[in-house]
Amino acid sequence: MELEKRYTKEEFTRIYNANSVTDLAKKLGYSRQTIIAMAKKYGLPHKKNGGDVRKHKTIKISVKELEELYRKTRTIDLAKRFNVSVATLVKILKQHGIEMKKPGWGTRERKLVVEE
Repeated sequence: MELEKRYTKEEFTRIYNANSVTDLAKKLGYSRQTIIAMAKKYGLPHKKNGGDVRKHKTIKISVKELEELYRKTRTIDLAKRFNVSVATLVKILKQHGIEMKKPGWGTRERKLVVEE
């Protein structure tokens, strides 16, 4: 690749991290696909639109803490708190052996009284 001859891995990494793929392609005079291929070859992380490196936010929590939170928090609220979907949260809970609440868990039984 001609791009490899022009830039060392360190130089390319520095400019890759400082620019979006589109901007870097324009600056260097190469296609986006060439820039992406070079980044992949050097083991650099993939970028989203806008140049941000894709990172997953890591939340460290013990299984015991997660189970306690799950028991006292609505599932949808807990999913929002961790910025995941309810389906993802349920999957994580099951992976760690946390017993699922029954639908409507924690709701009071109500009686309907109709007066005449």
